[in-house]
Amino acid sequence: MYQSLSACPHAADYRHFTGSVKETSGLQASGAERKLDRMSAVSHSGAGRLPPWRVLLLTAWLWSGGGPAQGQVIAPPPADSSPTRETNSPPWLQALPPEPHAWGKVRGDFHDSNAPPQVLTLQSSADLIAWRETAVLLHAPFEYVDTTASRQGARFYRLMLSPRTSTNDWANQLVFPGDPLFNTSPCSASQPLAWAKFALLLGETPRVYFQDSRAHLLHYDFATRRLTPFLGLTPEQFNAVALRTNGQQVVLGTVLCPQPTLASPFTIGAAWGREYAVQFSGEDLYSPEQISGWFERVKAAVAAPAETLVFYLPTFEQAEHTRRREAYFAARGIPLATLDRWSGQQTTVYATGWAVGRLVFVPAMEIDAAYADGRLRPDDILLTDGVPAEVPFVAGLLSLTPATPSSHVAILAQNYGVPFLYLADPAERQRVPTLAGRDVAVRTGDNRVLALDGALDAMQRAQLAALKTPSLQLARKERYGAYVADGTGLTPADLRFFGGKAAHFGLLRRVIPEFSPDALAFSFDLWDDFLDQTLPGGQSLRVAIQTRLSGFRHPPDVTAVRASLAAVRDLITRAARFSPAQQQAILSSLAGFEPLRKTRFRSSTNLEDTESFTGAGLYDSFSGCLADDLDGEDYGPCRCDATEPKERGVLRAMQKVYASFYNDNAFLERLRLGVDEAQVGMGLLVHDSTPDETELANGVATLTAQLTPMGWSVRGSLVTQPGAASVTNPNDNATPETVEFYRWLSLTNVALKQSSALLPWGAYAMTWPDDYQQLAGLVATVAAGYGLEDTNKTLFELALEYKKLVPNRLYVKQVRELPRPDAAEQRPVFLLSEPTEWLVAPGRDVLVVGDPMPGGSGLLAMHRLKSKWQLATMNLLLHPTNLAASVYRTGWVEFADGPHPRVLAGPPAAWPEAAFATNASSDPSRIITLDRWAAGEGADRREFTLFTELTATVPAGQSQWRTLGDASLAVSVNYAAPVPMLQPAGLFLIPGLPEGPCFTTNESVVLFRAPEPLTNLFGFRADPSPSDWRTLTTGPVSIATTLSWIACSAPPAFSMDPCNPLSYTTSWQYAYVGGAGESRVEGLLSQPLVLRSYPAQTLWVHGRTGHQHIEELILDPWLDPDLADSVKAELTAANIRLLHYHSYQFGASDQTVTVLGLDNTVRTLTNP
Repeated sequence: MYQSLSACPHAADYRHFTGSVKETSGLQASGAERKLDRMSAVSHSGAGRLPPWRVLLLTAWLWSGGGPAQGQVIAPPPADSSPTRETNSPPWLQALPPEPHAWGKVRGDFHDSNAPPQVLTLQSSADLIAWRETAVLLHAPFEYVDTTASRQGARFYRLMLSPRTSTNDWANQLVFPGDPLFNTSPCSASQPLAWAKFALLLGETPRVYFQDSRAHLLHYDFATRRLTPFLGLTPEQFNAVALRTNGQQVVLGTVLCPQPTLASPFTIGAAWGREYAVQFSGEDLYSPEQISGWFERVKAAVAAPAETLVFYLPTFEQAEHTRRREAYFAARGIPLATLDRWSGQQTTVYATGWAVGRLVFVPAMEIDAAYADGRLRPDDILLTDGVPAEVPFVAGLLSLTPATPSSHVAILAQNYGVPFLYLADPAERQRVPTLAGRDVAVRTGDNRVLALDGALDAMQRAQLAALKTPSLQLARKERYGAYVADGTGLTPADLRFFGGKAAHFGLLRRVIPEFSPDALAFSFDLWDDFLDQTLPGGQSLRVAIQTRLSGFRHPPDVTAVRASLAAVRDLITRAARFSPAQQQAILSSLAGFEPLRKTRFRSSTNLEDTESFTGAGLYDSFSGCLADDLDGEDYGPCRCDATEPKERGVLRAMQKVYASFYNDNAFLERLRLGVDEAQVGMGLLVHDSTPDETELANGVATLTAQLTPMGWSVRGSLVTQPGAASVTNPNDNATPETVEFYRWLSLTNVALKQSSALLPWGAYAMTWPDDYQQLAGLVATVAAGYGLEDTNKTLFELALEYKKLVPNRLYVKQVRELPRPDAAEQRPVFLLSEPTEWLVAPGRDVLVVGDPMPGGSGLLAMHRLKSKWQLATMNLLLHPTNLAASVYRTGWVEFADGPHPRVLAGPPAAWPEAAFATNASSDPSRIITLDRWAAGEGADRREFTLFTELTATVPAGQSQWRTLGDASLAVSVNYAAPVPMLQPAGLFLIPGLPEGPCFTTNESVVLFRAPEPLTNLFGFRADPSPSDWRTLTTGPVSIATTLSWIACSAPPAFSMDPCNPLSYTTSWQYAYVGGAGESRVEGLLSQPLVLRSYPAQTLWVHGRTGHQHIEELILDPWLDPDLADSVKAELTAANIRLLHYHSYQFGASDQTVTVLGLDNTVRTLTNP
């Protein structure tokens, strides 16, 4: 049983337990009535004297069999003694009932607001003789859980106050939210998290140390400077006791929490102050029992509101193991989370593009097999749970897990125009897999995955395939006249001799020679001569390859192609040999390389690193040992690597690179592009190899360079992983570090956007910010050099591969140009059918006189033309030959026709007096279709036109499919007899027009996409609650309504010129129309006027936040089918056709209620 006992109930007891006491002015001891300021005591280490700190003694707690007893404290807590109180108060300390784990709990306050920043040290003792440090705290008042306490024996505490010094950059408690120990610099733009690192010391008394994560970005820096067991350890020594379970002395981790940002104050930042997550770092797997125990200790050390949600967020290494034990954690009340929780749930785009095809789900591990057996085809859109290092060509790629933005898969997708997206939105992750097996359309920009409405026929599929056919500019290979050349002198013009990789490498040697390796290149001459050798049996290698591959056409039998390619690769690596003369030429050219150091041979074809095609990742590079070819024997081990039992000569490496020319994906891509195999070949770029153990980091830089009057402006990103973990061919889905940079003149800016999943939170792959600024300068220098050597280009994109090597050397090993679409080229658009629903609004943002699209005629026009629309188009290519008839497959419209709505259904071409035409748009890339029909007779005749403005062509690089949802729609009507229009009220009076009606025979409205299905928006509630009512006016005439507000998807602005060619234009931040509801008018008739039908009530609300607010309501009782005859009689007697309520707020508020009479006269009701 818990008891609270006084540590100092009598002065004699105090002297007995602690020894001598010096009486000085200071704190008044309750009970002992003694003034204490200094004391002699044994420190927590068991020796020495404490410095002259100010000291306060506290009651203790113990476990016994008796009932609870209220103990005394040196100074009782004030009435308001919550841990969050900020006002000054007398010092106090109090023991609280233990936590569920039997951990002690103590709270108190001891600070001097007039003194410099101070540190609280809480000490504990079992006997009041031997004291030890229990916690160092930076905040007071406080409430601290002592996780070092046990259920047995007494526990005494004392509190000490001391000045804060530069070494007090840590604490044993973290205050959530807002503790200054948090680093609030986000490690990712999409995940703006604050983070505080900690070290949990293991042993008999586990204790959590939270480091100032602004001053110490890394665990190592903090631990080796502040924690006694680790002082002076090398990184290797520290990692051995911190990241490996064998002999582990400390557990490293991070507390992460979302923080609000300007970009996402209401999404990511909405959880700020309400939840945080705990993460543990380690190279070995931790057991669930270890994780749950550590989690509870860290949670106890974070002072947070009781309602705070706390998650366990496993690191990349622990994630899969943890997911399999999710039930274990759930049973212990430990919810799991991923960074997606605070990512803003935004789809990530790795490659822009568009596609239409069958959606096929294939697990990542089965992609290759599915492609081989036909389950996955080249024209399919692949949905997968992970992205391996190599993916065969598909029309589109959707991933359910994050991928690496600079992987070869991503670069090739960018090259092909294949959309590559990570679906982060939970709703999309749930919806999209249900579409597997169906035809879908994918595009980036708005990142849509659309299920097609109806099947595509063979001709439509062929038209879509033709739109996706790339244009390839191939530099035909030519003979150079020699086998080898110095890499420094090569230029892009040499691509036809040596291939793209080698041709571009010379630029690195010319502009940054100290940061790129010496290199040479082997030409296509060697490749051609190698293929012309005669194999056993009398056939040349070239003919043998042609015999096996010449019969394939796209799309091929993938299984047969792969079998033939495997045989070709085997011919090149096993049956073929360099001739003695070729061997001599090769070995002589390599004489400048160190024989006992491996040499790297990199693929370089004339179908990669070109302006129109990168070819990234299609071919392989290999290393070879020159000494193995010079030693006169062919048995092992390798002279450059004793762990290799066989020789690994340079000739062998070169033949393996040659064989990679016939890699499966490389040949399939050439087949898809229709490349003549006789016009392409394999060159080689050669330089020293960099062993993995010498790599500190590696990555890919992508940049856009633009020539300005002041010089080159370069911006891009540096995507990096630590060590040799590749970002171009990742073995897993570990997200890399991403740093964005900008370089102009001497100005260099770098900003971290995402941290590597392979590093502890807050750590960098290289030295921050020096390496990144230097690297940004290097790649900008390369870009400027590229621009100078090709004077015809003032805007281009480059990709560069780099490494950081031991000891601290940055090294750029490759540069390639990335293809850019020609923005001036216009390409046709394919219209896909998507059923859509539409509502009407008064007007659009800008009314331009003479625009072929109607701009809208105001509120009364909206009221008369109020309608609900359901429309679906056909699937068709938007070409003039396909626009001889309506693009609409079917339609449904409900519009007002007296008190009973009228419905038209079916194809618009079958509506009464249907006609169709097209019109040119003010935008040459768009076209307007006009569907016409008529209704009524005589004076009631109305001639309608549905205007549909469609995008017919788009610049190269944009999606070439659109739906009706991307179009602009408007409706106009011509009346046989003029209809009245009201003069706009308030601020918008049109000069020269009377305050009465004017008349028109033509008006229009714009349509906007219904934000929800119409059946949801217009479900009528028969008994609205009192809270549903809004009172608009009071006084003699009272108007109240329950009409709901429906946000316009693209809020139109109100055109204020219904009767003349004047135009008024503005832009609104919000705009709404009325949905279902009920309106009530009292004081107008002898009985309340109640309207419930949709046609009889028209609401329009628009304005700008904090600026102006306009609300208008038209009540047209004659359109309500339930209007009683007695009410009709009163309306007739009062000469009331409709009521127009107008409210305008711009500082002051102005309200007007206008009556339009049955005789078309207008009058204003007074005192609304």
